[in-house]
Amino acid sequence: MSSVLHHWPAAMEQHLSQLRPNPDQPDTYAAEVDLTADQVKELALFEVASRNGRVCFSVPGRSQVLTGCMNPLVSVGAATAPKCAARIRISFHDVRNAKVVEAG
Repeated sequence: MSSVLHHWPAAMEQHLSQLRPNPDQPDTYAAEVDLTADQVKELALFEVASRNGRVCFSVPGRSQVLTGCMNPLVSVGAATAPKCAARIRISFHDVRNAKVVEAG
C-alpha cells in the first residue's frame, strides 16, 4: 500500500453526509448515493487515481478527519433523485483517524 494521501474531491463533499460505519465492521464505511452522469465519471476517475493510496475525508457529525482505502464503485440500480443517472455505493475499508502532523 502506498503512503500517498488523496483528498476527497470538494465537489463531492455533500455525498459524505450519508457515509456510515458498518456495525459489524467499524473500520468499513459505506453510502449509497444518487449521482449525475458527470459525477459518476468524476468519482470513477478519482477512485482510479486513489487506488493505491489512502483517501482523506470527514464525515458530518465527527470532528475527526478519517483516512481509508477506497473500494471500487458499485452501481446499485437506478437513481431515485431527479436528474441523476445512477445510484452508486461509495465505500472505504481500513478506516482510521487521521494523524495530524504539525508543520515545524
